[in-house]
Amino acid sequence: MTPVEAETVRAQIVALIPVLKRFALKLRYQEPDDLVQETLTKALARLEGFSPGSNLKGWLFTIMRNAFCTGCLRAKRESPGRDFDFEEIAIVAMPTQEWHLQGCELERALRELPRERQVLFDLIFVQGESYKRAAFEMHCAIGTIKSRVNRMRKQLSSELN
Repeated sequence: MTPVEAETVRAQIVALIPVLKRFALKLRYQEPDDLVQETLTKALARLEGFSPGSNLKGWLFTIMRNAFCTGCLRAKRESPGRDFDFEEIAIVAMPTQEWHLQGCELERALRELPRERQVLFDLIFVQGESYKRAAFEMHCAIGTIKSRVNRMRKQLSSELN
C-alpha cells in the first residue's frame, strides 16, 4: 500500500468512527468507547493487511467483533470468584428408595401381563419402535397395536396406583 493510499484509508477510518460507536453500543459492551479505541488501534497497526478498494467497514466490524469476543472471554475467565464457605453448602442427595420400590412394582406388574403384551411393551416402550414397526413385528394392524397399548397402559396404571 502506498503512503497516499494509507493516508486515504486512515481518513476513511476516521469517518467511520460514529458507525463503529453505534455498532459497539449494539453489542452492549460496557465501555463502547474503549471497544472503538481498541478497534482503531488494531486496525491502524494492521493497516498493511487491508486491501484498498475492499470493504473497509466490514473489515473494521470484523476487528471489533473479534475484540468484543476476546474481551468477553477474558472477562469471563478473570471474573472474581466468591470464596465459598464449604460449611454453608449442604450437599443433598435425593433418596432413591422410592424409585427402587416403584421400579420393583413395575417389574411385578409387567411379569403379570400376558407374553404378547410383554413383547409389545418391550417393542414400544423399551426399544422405542414405532407403532408401524411394532405392527409389522407382531403381524397385525396398527390400530390393533394402538388399542393394545392403550389397554396395557390402563391395566398397568390401575395396578400401580
